[in-house]
Amino acid sequence: MLTVLTDDNVKSSKNIFAKIRFYIYKIIEPYPDQNKTFAYISYIYNILTIVVAFLILLPAFWSDSGNHLFIDWLNDNEIYFYIILTIDYFLRWFTSDYTLRKGYKSFLLFFVSFWGAIDFLGIIPIWFGADAFAIFLIFRLFKIIRFFPRISSAFALINKTLFRRWRILTIVFINFIFMIFFGAAFIWLFEGDGNNPNINTFWDAVYMMFITMTTIGFGDISPVTTGGRIVVSIFSLVGISIIAIITAIIVTSFTDELEEVRKRINKENKLTRDQLWKKYRGLTKEEILNLLTTNNVDHSERQRHDELVNIYITFLIKRQNKKNKTDQVESINANELVEQEGEDFIENLENKKKPKGS
Repeated sequence: MLTVLTDDNVKSSKNIFAKIRFYIYKIIEPYPDQNKTFAYISYIYNILTIVVAFLILLPAFWSDSGNHLFIDWLNDNEIYFYIILTIDYFLRWFTSDYTLRKGYKSFLLFFVSFWGAIDFLGIIPIWFGADAFAIFLIFRLFKIIRFFPRISSAFALINKTLFRRWRILTIVFINFIFMIFFGAAFIWLFEGDGNNPNINTFWDAVYMMFITMTTIGFGDISPVTTGGRIVVSIFSLVGISIIAIITAIIVTSFTDELEEVRKRINKENKLTRDQLWKKYRGLTKEEILNLLTTNNVDHSERQRHDELVNIYITFLIKRQNKKNKTDQVESINANELVEQEGEDFIENLENKKKPKGS
């Protein structure tokens, strides 16, 4: 079984092969934890792969007329760029159990994962001669959003939300397609047989119903009969209703997902506080005072041991929240929880410090 290492056990591990896989993963992923050196190396590596993909695509967006030495050079040396992307693809497959976290299944799931499939389609041209697939390299350019944690986490939230509601969205989509063909049948009944010069086939009626129900209305096809106009009026309202239903489903799904995020953050912070309490409760008052003084945390030596421990725990959680590069919603809720617990506790301490009768 392949060993999956972490920052905590990589130094103590004697498995050289596992270490190589771990450090490769740290380099090819854009967010290596804690170690800034690996973070910078990872940024450079991923930017270079994006640049390579861009250089392969550049000749396709360039005019064939004229003599362009740089474009000719890119065409002559594109095989080397494809080799770089192929190596990158292999390395990502080689460490896919780190990214997908499914054990041995990760090495199979990687081929059908979104980025795994896109990267594979992008390297097909040079090895299988299907030049049309090179356009999939353009999706590699979108990987740049992974360098911005908040944007990346927002996309992850969108994908998760849509995936969780895929069944109901699929049902609505199927009904939408059915209504298009159902309405097209009436359009063909009223507008066909030469009644409308722009509707010569049933697919013209389908096209007209599609732009009607999606409220696009290009104006290139319009009903000329009374029956056709009634059908278009009815199905335009049906289209608006279906779009409103889809919007409501997505908005509700986002609301539920954000609520789950808040609950998870609150739970994680509660667990963190409990764990820290168990860890620092056993320290002596002098040791806690030393920690507070070292970290420049406001305190009074006259405060009780438990009060000092709670102040230090609040400080640790706040400091960790500042270091986290998470989604803004998560960070705000985490900080709100800590602020609420910390302020209530500190307010009680301040009341105790006030002289009696003041």
